[in-house]
Amino acid sequence: MKEKLGVLAGILLVLGVIGLTGINSVSSANPEPLERKIVVFKSGVLDEPAREALLAKFGAVKTKDLTLINGKAVLLPPKAEAALARQTGVLRIDDDVIVEALVKKPELLNPSRLKFCLGALTKLTLN
Repeated sequence: MKEKLGVLAGILLVLGVIGLTGINSVSSANPEPLERKIVVFKSGVLDEPAREALLAKFGAVKTKDLTLINGKAVLLPPKAEAALARQTGVLRIDDDVIVEALVKKPELLNPSRLKFCLGALTKLTLN
């Protein structure tokens, strides 16, 4: 009798472990990856709470406010991008790429050279 209970307990234990492993593998299935995007809004169309609600509706996670361009940096599901871009108040959606600059020549960091470059840029933008 004790042997039968031991075998039964062993079988139940094995089935329980198999069942929990199956549940864990289903629940940890990779969700759709989020992409870095910049959502730029039309000026004067949506107030701040409406913008936040619109982003949440499409599964976007805000990472930063970009007030100078009237936008927000977000993490967005790829399938939601086209639908969000068609919404009233959204001007455009841009990729939020990571840009890294490497200086190969230390002499490029010379302050007098930087002043020259900034001066040239100022002249170009004012003309």
